[in-house]
Amino acid sequence: MGVAAAYNRAIPRMNSEFIAILNNDAEVDKNWLKNLISVISDDNNVAAVTCKIKFINDKRRINSAGGSCDIYGVGWNRGNGQLDNGQYNNPDEPFYSTGSAMLLKSLCGEKRENSTNDTSCTVKTWIGAGERDY
Repeated sequence: MGVAAAYNRAIPRMNSEFIAILNNDAEVDKNWLKNLISVISDDNNVAAVTCKIKFINDKRRINSAGGSCDIYGVGWNRGNGQLDNGQYNNPDEPFYSTGSAMLLKSLCGEKRENSTNDTSCTVKTWIGAGERDY
């Protein structure tokens, strides 16, 4: 079974306010989870947060700061290969969260105020203040 299939099986069975997704080859900053929880807790419309990911062999360079997508559906990692000069240090709204290091809020399938669909899921994501080396 692959990683995505394992997540698809495990996540629906979890009974937690938050779900942390972290690849097993990750090195995280000591405040990684605390920083992501702080960002996701501040806004009820945010369902996922990701972090700035740096290359393990060159920690000065960014691998990803969330993702972007063009009008044709082509996606890419924001900041890929850029020197980290703090340009992604503040919360921002990328198109997608990086699945190798992210925090999810357990919202999918729950009935919420102002929701007409019991299975609706908020998909707004934010780049958090945490860092991860890849």
